[in-house]
Order: sequence, then structure tokens, then C-alpha cells
Amino acid sequence: MTADQSTVAPDRLRWIAKASIILGLASLLRFLPEMISVLPKNPSGRYFAMVALDLVVGAIWLKCGLALRKHGRGAIGFAAIGGAILLAHAVTSGIVIGREILRDLSRPHHADYFLFLAVAGSRFLIYGIEFLFWPWAISILFRSAEDPEGDPSSRRSVVLATIASFLIAAVVQLIILAGIFDR
Repeated sequence: MTADQSTVAPDRLRWIAKASIILGLASLLRFLPEMISVLPKNPSGRYFAMVALDLVVGAIWLKCGLALRKHGRGAIGFAAIGGAILLAHAVTSGIVIGREILRDLSRPHHADYFLFLAVAGSRFLIYGIEFLFWPWAISILFRSAEDPEGDPSSRRSVVLATIASFLIAAVVQLIILAGIFDR
């Protein structure tokens, strides 16, 4: 590792940590106006299941950022695995919920259609941020995962754990979303 890489990596890790904390808070705080406007409409259990999943996702965002901020290089594996889970969330939710929204566009619009579009829009904004942010952040985390003594097994284990986490999280989230949207 050169002197330039050792000084750049902590700055990038701090940036990823700050961005994760801010986006985690934004992901969690977006529920306040949503809940205020949706709860009086007596939403279905499907809505509460989606909220529960999104709350877990917001917590993962926040925990990844806090772990990187507190532990720096020691939390690279944790943050990469969390990022893989969040990326899987963005992909699976975007596909499944996007398909549901496209299916609903052909139906007659109900009185709360614009509220539905606002709620769906805020979710898709978070999914889009996840989809754009985490591949970049994971690539930085992979480069930072290199052992200072040059042992390649440290980086390899982070990469393999991240790939496995992505695949497992995608399958689990597809199962959860299939249960939520099964008609």
C-alpha cells in the first residue's frame, strides 16, 4: 500500500460513514409524514409489513455508518455486508414493487391515488439512492479491505461474504415481498 492510498482510504471511509448515517436518518425520518398521512386511511397489513421492512433497512443504513465512523477499518467487512443487503433490497424491492405499481396503473384510480404515488415515490427515491450509492461504496470498501501486511485473504473473505450476503438477502427479501404482494 502506498502512502497516498493509506491517507485516501480513511477519508473515503469517513465519507461513506457520514453518507450512510445521513441517508439512514433520511430513510427513517421519511416515515413521519408518510405515517401521518397514511394511518388515518386504515392501511392494510401489507403496508405495515412494508414499513417494517423499510425500518430494518433504515436501521442497517444507520448501523453501517455508525460502525464505520466508530471502528474505521475494523468495520469494513460489516459495512460491506450491510451494503450488500441494502443493494439487494434496492434491486428486489424496485423490481417487485415496480411491477405492482405498473400493474396498478391499468386499474381505475381511487381517491387516494396521489397519496399512493407520493408514498411509492419516496420509497423509489430511497431504492434509487441505495442502487447508486452502495455499488460505489462497496467498491471503496473492497479496496480498503486489503490487509496492511499484504495478506490477500483478508480482502477475499470480505468479497466472498459480501457476495453471499447479497444473494441470501435477495432471496429472503423476494420471499418476504412475495408474501406481502401475494394476491
